[in-house]
Amino acid sequence: MDIHNFQNQFMPRSYKIKALKRENAAMAYPLIRSAMPAITLEDWLAYTDWHAQPTELREPSTGIMTLENSRGYIHGLFSFCTSYGLGAGPVLNVDHFIAIDTGDRAVAVTRLIDAMEDLAQHNGCTVIHTHLPESWAVLTPGRKNLLAQLVNAGHGRDTVKLSKSLTTG
Repeated sequence: MDIHNFQNQFMPRSYKIKALKRENAAMAYPLIRSAMPAITLEDWLAYTDWHAQPTELREPSTGIMTLENSRGYIHGLFSFCTSYGLGAGPVLNVDHFIAIDTGDRAVAVTRLIDAMEDLAQHNGCTVIHTHLPESWAVLTPGRKNLLAQLVNAGHGRDTVKLSKSLTTG
């Protein structure tokens, strides 16, 4: 029996979904960097700082959720915010959906999808919009599997998103 099968059979991984705390933001940076190489650590920390700002009206409607193994290593994450969609009602908007392949990526993706749905229900949302980067137009085997899992969970393409940077340089 090879070690990989032994580990999968006798040492199943357990994952926990947790809100990313400011003091742990740098731990998630390698995951972000693997999916978006142009993002600097400073960009990532500014992004996490913005999401950590408190809201006065109700439960936090913005944040970053992580998927951690039993040792505290981050294997996946997504950022989110809520909004109100015309004709849709309350919406959970999900960005930066990332799961690294550690031999059981399907389990990690399933846990992240379940966390998105739980978060949407908790915030009274009736729709989840999952935004994936344009770089995903080129589908690698891992991206195909992740997209298939999202589609199997009921997600489907319904918009085209255009963006314009307002910064120069």
